Amino acid sequence: MSHDTQTCHQCLASQYILDPNQTSCQDCPPGLSCSGHDLVLPVVPGSQWQQAGSVYQLVLCPTGYMKMSALNGTTAPANQRCQPCAEGSECVLDVCDVCTDCQPGTYKDVAGTQRCRACSQNTYNAGDFCFCFFIVHPKKIDLT
Repeated sequence: MSHDTQTCHQCLASQYILDPNQTSCQDCPPGLSCSGHDLVLPVVPGSQWQQAGSVYQLVLCPTGYMKMSALNGTTAPANQRCQPCAEGSECVLDVCDVCTDCQPGTYKDVAGTQRCRACSQNTYNAGDFCFCFFIVHPKKIDLT
């Protein structure tokens, strides 16, 4: 037996460990702030995480964020995070998994947690933005 196998190693600051007697260090997902031990903090306030075996798993994101779990095609817990909705979409539910497109008559021109806004008067939603259209009122011409 080698003496090296009997040495304790501390996790890196970019990792966490839930039970040092049972599991090894886990990579910190982008949705958590880790410091090398079992205490982690959510990057997005209001996001909820739970222990699932030897890893933390994202359970829900707050209003205005969608739950992202894939990075480069991998859906491992180490890739999970809450991400603000893109321009042209919102999530107004208390528990948000997916952002939805702005409803007709509303728009959002930047990514973020804010809701879609109502289009101003004489404008409409044509995709992600409001575009103006003008109503032309014909003039009455007196021919007498």
